[in-house]
Amino acid sequence: MKKLALLLCVFMLLIVATGAASAHNSQPGQFSITGVTTSYDFKFFPNSGITFFNTTAAGESDGYLKGSFTFKEWGSVNLNPETYEGSGKGVNTGLITITKKNDPDTQVIIWYGGQLDAFAQRVRGTWYVVKGQGGWDDLGGHGDYAGSAGVEPFTVIFTGDFD
Repeated sequence: MKKLALLLCVFMLLIVATGAASAHNSQPGQFSITGVTTSYDFKFFPNSGITFFNTTAAGESDGYLKGSFTFKEWGSVNLNPETYEGSGKGVNTGLITITKKNDPDTQVIIWYGGQLDAFAQRVRGTWYVVKGQGGWDDLGGHGDYAGSAGVEPFTVIFTGDFD
């Protein structure tokens, strides 16, 4: 009987410890953005074969951060925009501002950066929350993203943890 009581106590401690540990874990989250490019500017450097670009986009976000978004992105790609010569591979980075649906005072700014493949029309990389305000003022988090690039409309899925 003592062994059963001891086993029961150990079991209860494990349950309590698991609950306490999970209470401090970040919340898993996923959100996506689907939008269109609103402006695009580039500068090709013929001697290097590199094109530097900056874009802006707008659209809707869904999932953990439901609302509307805008982003500003910049980067470079090994591609001649006139002849399409080059590897098509490059890097991108940017800032996304998401405004919560039906609450214009609640916003979050997310930094992202990674790699792009213009020919495969894919992007992938990492992200983290820079700043929240309103109902998202204490939001933090980080994760990975992957999606389409250069396709209208484009969709990028962000996965990770929020705290």
